[in-house]
Amino acid sequence: MWTGQALGVIKATQHRIDLNAGARPVCFAPRGAGHTAREAEKAEVKRQLEADFIELTSSEWGFPVVLVPNKDGTFLFCVDYRLLSIVNMKDSYSLPRMDECIDSLGFFRWTVEHPGHEINPGRLDVMDAHTRELRAAHFPTTRTQVRRFVRICNVFRWFATNIARVAAPLTDLMGSTAPVLVPPASPLQQQAFDRLKVALTTPWVLALPRRGRKYVLDVDACGTQVDASLLQEQDDRKLQPVAFISRRLGTNELPYGITEKECLAVVWASLKLRPYFEGDPFLVRTDHDCLRWILNIEGSGKPRLARCRLRLSELEFDVAYKPGMPHYMADSISHRMSGGSDETAFDDAVRVFAVRANTVRGLDAANYVGGPTVRGIDRDAALSAQADDRYCQDVVKALNAGRRIAFFEDSNGILRRRAAPAGAHQRRRS
Repeated sequence: MWTGQALGVIKATQHRIDLNAGARPVCFAPRGAGHTAREAEKAEVKRQLEADFIELTSSEWGFPVVLVPNKDGTFLFCVDYRLLSIVNMKDSYSLPRMDECIDSLGFFRWTVEHPGHEINPGRLDVMDAHTRELRAAHFPTTRTQVRRFVRICNVFRWFATNIARVAAPLTDLMGSTAPVLVPPASPLQQQAFDRLKVALTTPWVLALPRRGRKYVLDVDACGTQVDASLLQEQDDRKLQPVAFISRRLGTNELPYGITEKECLAVVWASLKLRPYFEGDPFLVRTDHDCLRWILNIEGSGKPRLARCRLRLSELEFDVAYKPGMPHYMADSISHRMSGGSDETAFDDAVRVFAVRANTVRGLDAANYVGGPTVRGIDRDAALSAQADDRYCQDVVKALNAGRRIAFFEDSNGILRRRAAPAGAHQRRRS
């Protein structure tokens, strides 16, 4: 209870406590206390009576006073209502999501401290006290200590990239079958521990999201993990990170091909970060070039990729190819060759264009991509250019002759390249 001088009461409403059916009154005698504590209790009761904060009663209910000592030698006046909490009906008030509360402070002009976080105007930092504790941490010696350290890393994983990948050697020490006493760290485990400490003691300063600014989603996938970085355009037209997310692939996802893993990264990151850009167009950047047409053209030939497009059909986005991701994204692994098993000597150095789906709105991505964004081409323009192109004429002749080549004509007469079968490899001509 507040112990200031202006103690008072506001009689704006009447409080009501609803009890469970069949609840009977509970009454306890006062707790034992020494002379000093008892005098302090009487003085506080007198002060509250004079301020009209409490009143005399002859109720059947009674609960003991508890005096909690303060650091300055005074007492904090409390009442033990625990048994009342057992028999009363619980109110249901859903607490708001704390991440949404923090994100709503994008235009806040003061500094606010939240457990582990420091919210400054337009940006979100990690409190220095927590980074000092992490710097002094030593490699865990028990399974419980490993779990505690990884949980701390998870709290601040939005401030660092590749947390899931870096922490992978430590997660093997957390399972129920892992030994209670951790054996001496292997070089890989010690390296993971040190890298996590460096990543979390020198975290990124995140920008708080602001309404009406363009979002850019950078995605990446490797053999065992998917990563994503969400960025937003600032007043100076530069991109600043808003969040970093990552996760390890499930056992059923590890056999995916690299293209399927890249699609999985787009779907997973888009749905996880959906509250940020839902209802607004955003840009997806990837270092896997074929995602530009896989996500925008019907009939990829693989059901899993088709499901990816369906999951993303509610969102408005553009896909841009960005070779060599900047340092805030995880370095992607070397991509595998993919293609058809056709061995016919046929020149495949053909230009490929993307036909944009009507539901996908293009963005002016000049500020975000290294090269020009792929633009949609209508059917008539494609047919006209195809009729004038000598290479396309040779493809049509080969099709009419019954040759098995990597192209076919769709129902509109447009030449298309066939998708590669799963696990196939394409020979390249030097």
